[in-house]
Amino acid sequence: MGICYSSFSSGSSPPVPHPHSPPSPEPCQEEDDSSQLTIRSTPRSSQQATRPVHLRERLIHDSHEDPLSLFDVVKQLGVGLSGSVHLVKSKKTGTQFALKLLEKSTIEEDDFENFMLEVSLLRELDHPHIVRLVETFDVEDGKSLALLMEYLSGGELYAVLNEQPDHKFAEADAAMIMRQTVSAVAFLHSQGIVHRDLKLENFLFTKVGGKVVKLIDLGLSRRYCVNPIDGGGAIRRMHSVVGTPY
Repeated sequence: MGICYSSFSSGSSPPVPHPHSPPSPEPCQEEDDSSQLTIRSTPRSSQQATRPVHLRERLIHDSHEDPLSLFDVVKQLGVGLSGSVHLVKSKKTGTQFALKLLEKSTIEEDDFENFMLEVSLLRELDHPHIVRLVETFDVEDGKSLALLMEYLSGGELYAVLNEQPDHKFAEADAAMIMRQTVSAVAFLHSQGIVHRDLKLENFLFTKVGGKVVKLIDLGLSRRYCVNPIDGGGAIRRMHSVVGTPY
């Protein structure tokens, strides 16, 4: 399959303004069936495009400090394919965040690539129903990486669904939730991104008893692009078997 670094125009959610100019073509990547990534140059125009620095990226703070010196760990929230996630509280303000940690020495190369691609995607995406990246940490000792993200305290959509009478939402609530989930996925697709691990567990409510859900865990996500060889707007097919079996 081909994966394309395309120019993103982020979502329109306030208070961050975003340009609305159409995206320009970018170099593509190849992904084989083992999800290894290699770079090659495939310009789709006579002029080589370069990936722009997006406004969303400029608003995210990058740090070389140890995040555990700035935040107290409250509890572990989960363990994913590319790291562990913890609820942390700022020592300075008391604000709670979700901190995703990656120890470089214990991670497989494929999982490291997934983690770094997730960082790249989250830096660019700005949508009311996709989790927000706040800060990135590349610790000076060279052993750890971390993502500081907004904390979504309302629990998984799957768990909340099972708590409902007869394990189903009222029709109005179901319609509202469905609209939000489809909005998030449609936005990803409009930006040339496929999530590849969509499930109820990867949508979290922003607060307990709330009605707003956000899509999380882009660790398996990939960019895709139009195949210039096929022509006619054909999309390069994906062949890797990924996701969560049920």
